[in-house]
Amino acid sequence: MKRKYILYFLVLCNIIILGCNEKDIKIESEEMVGSNGLKIDPLKEKIKAMGLDEKIGQLMILGFNGNNYNIEIQNKINELKPSGFILFSKNIKDYNSTLELLNKIKVENQKNSVPLFLSIDEEGGLVSRVPKEIEKLPKAEEIGKLERMINLYDLGEHLGEMLKSMGFNMNFAPVLDVNSNENNPVIGSRSYGGNGEKVFRVGSEILSGMNKTGVIGCVKHFPGHGDTELDSHKSMPVVTKSIDDLKQIELYPFEKIIDKGVDSIMISHILYTELDLVNPASLSLEIKENLLRGEYDYKGVILSDDMTMGAISKNYNIVQAATKFIETGGDLVLLCHGDELGYEFKNNIIKEIENNNISIEEIDKKVYRILKLKEKYELKDKKTEKIDINILNGNLERILE
Repeated sequence: MKRKYILYFLVLCNIIILGCNEKDIKIESEEMVGSNGLKIDPLKEKIKAMGLDEKIGQLMILGFNGNNYNIEIQNKINELKPSGFILFSKNIKDYNSTLELLNKIKVENQKNSVPLFLSIDEEGGLVSRVPKEIEKLPKAEEIGKLERMINLYDLGEHLGEMLKSMGFNMNFAPVLDVNSNENNPVIGSRSYGGNGEKVFRVGSEILSGMNKTGVIGCVKHFPGHGDTELDSHKSMPVVTKSIDDLKQIELYPFEKIIDKGVDSIMISHILYTELDLVNPASLSLEIKENLLRGEYDYKGVILSDDMTMGAISKNYNIVQAATKFIETGGDLVLLCHGDELGYEFKNNIIKEIENNNISIEEIDKKVYRILKLKEKYELKDKKTEKIDINILNGNLERILE
C-alpha cells in the first residue's frame, strides 16, 4: 500500500515539474517570437531604436590628444558617440595613469547605449605602445623564428591579458603580411616570416590566444603590405603583381584565417593594380565587396587603416576618403588624428544619406556587424581593477624561456 502512494506521489511530482518546464519554455518562446510569429533579433530591435547620430558614431574609432582624461574626450563621447577610441604612445604615460584614463572614459560612456572599443596597436617589437613598466613581446620576426620552441597560443593569451589589465578590449594585431620584399621599409621585422603558411600558423595561434582573454584581434593589412617599397604612412604604395601571385603569397594567410574564423580585418591604403587600377584597397569596392566579402565569403567587420596616413592625406580629402571607405563596403573607419575629423565625417555621411548615395539600410547592416562583434565579446563599460605588473612580466618570461 505504501509503495502505491509513493508511486502516486512521484507521478504527481513529475507532472508538476513538466508543467513548470513547459511554462518556462513558453515564456522563453514569447521573448524570442513576435506577435506575427517571426523570431525577433534583439540587435535589430536595438538598431531600430537608435538615432542616426548614434548609428554614424558606431562607424568610427577616434584618437585624441593628451594622456589624461580631458574635455576633448568628453565632448567626443557625448556629441559623437563613437564606436571607440585608439590610444598611441602620446596617450600612454605609465600603467596607473593609463588604467585611470580608460576607466574614466568607460564611466563617461556609460550614459550611451553601446559600449566602447578601446583599441591599441600592440604588435610587440618596433610597434609597441604599452607603458615602460610592462615587458613587451619580441619582434614578430623573432617570434616566427621561435615558432617550434614556444607555445604561441600562450603568448597570444599573455598579450591579451596584458592589454586587458589596462582596460583595452581591441588590438590591431597580429600582422599577417608576408615579408616578401627585402626593400620593404615598413613591414620587415613586423612580419612572422617570408612564407605565407608560416605567417598564418603563427598569426592564427597568437590571435586565438588573445581572443580567448576577451581582447578582440584585428588582422592586417589586407590584401598584404609585405611586397611594397613605400611606406603607406608617408605615401601611396603600388603593387603590380598578378592576381595569381597575390593569391599564392600576400593573400594566402588572410584566406586561411578567414576559413578558420576571424572577427575583424584591417584594409590597407595600397594600390593593387591587378585588383583595382584606380582605387587603393581601402577605397575599392572590387577588393572589399567582390574579393573579401564575395570570393572569400568574409562575414566580419572591415576596418580601415588610419585615414590620416600619408597614402590618403596626400592624395585625397580625408573626410571624403573616409566616407568613400564606408560607401564601398567598409564598416569601421579609423580617424586617429585631427580634432574635427569625426564631426566632419558625421556631417558628410548625413549629406550622403540625404543625396541617396548611401542608404539607411546599408548603415544598419554595418552597425549590426559592429554591435554583433561587441556582443560576442561581451563588451561592457566596466572599470578595470589594478593588478600586479610583476606577475604579468614574469608570465612572459616563463613563456619565452
